[in-house]
Order: sequence, then structure tokens, then C-alpha cells
Amino acid sequence: PQYFDIPPDSKFFIIKSFTLEHIQRAYTYNIWSSTHLGNKKLSACFKAGTSDSKIFLFFSVNGSGKFCGVAQMISDVSKDLDTTIWDNNSKYGSAFKIQWLCVRDIENRMFKHLIVPDNQNKPVTNSRDTQILPKEVGISMLNIFHSKHIKVTSFLDPEQ
Repeated sequence: PQYFDIPPDSKFFIIKSFTLEHIQRAYTYNIWSSTHLGNKKLSACFKAGTSDSKIFLFFSVNGSGKFCGVAQMISDVSKDLDTTIWDNNSKYGSAFKIQWLCVRDIENRMFKHLIVPDNQNKPVTNSRDTQILPKEVGISMLNIFHSKHIKVTSFLDPEQ
């Protein structure tokens, strides 16, 4: 999509959170932390990238029935970032910087047709945290986030 700059060697990942509050804090502080294994996977991808590549992250809260935003990973995983913004700092000992590209709630039904071969050919909506997506699935998800035909709400709305 023209709205997003997508270099040819970009990567796309699903990010799952246990709580909306964690994503709201990630929005406020522009950092994220996955599990230790997830951070290791994202870090390896970040290090393998070129100066032209991007890592797109699609955020969803477990059990919410929707995706709520897209961010770009803009730094490697580091122990120097303040992870005390989350309740259990021992679980999130390291984090990485992100830049939010789009914040809007989009119901899972809009994504059900997108299949992830590396996840037993399940829909993208059945992905786990740090599931890597095929490029065409990631681009399709960006197109859906950019669509003008979807009612715009987000976790930033006061009634949330």
C-alpha cells in the first residue's frame, strides 16, 4: 500500500499481548517486550536486516477478537530500556523501541482469509506471539489496516 513504505526485504510478525494495558503502555513509551524466546527471534531478524529493511509488528490482545495496531521495530532488543512500565519486570528484562504506524481496532473476521503456511495453514488470527508471516500476508494485513471502508475505533478512544 502507498500509505506504508514497504522495502522488498521487510519482515512481518504477529505480536500477542495478555492485556490491553500493556499495549497502551507500549504506545505511550514506544517500546515493546515479548517473551525471552520471542525477543530472541525478533532480535535475530533485526540483526539480519539491512538498512533498507523493516520489521512490521501487528498487535493483538489475546481473546480480544481483533487486531489493534501496527508498529515498526526500530531498535534491537536491549536491557537498557525501562521495562518497569509493565507489572512483572523480571519477565520483561529487555525490550526494543517501536514506532507506531497505525492504531485502529479491526475485527478478526477481516483477516480470517489470510492463511499462514508455517502455522499449520491456520488463519493469521490463530497465530501466536512472534509468529512470522509470509510477505504477501503481511502486505494484505497492511492493506486492511489502511482501508477506508472500516469504521475507525482504537484503544486510544476514551470509551475503551
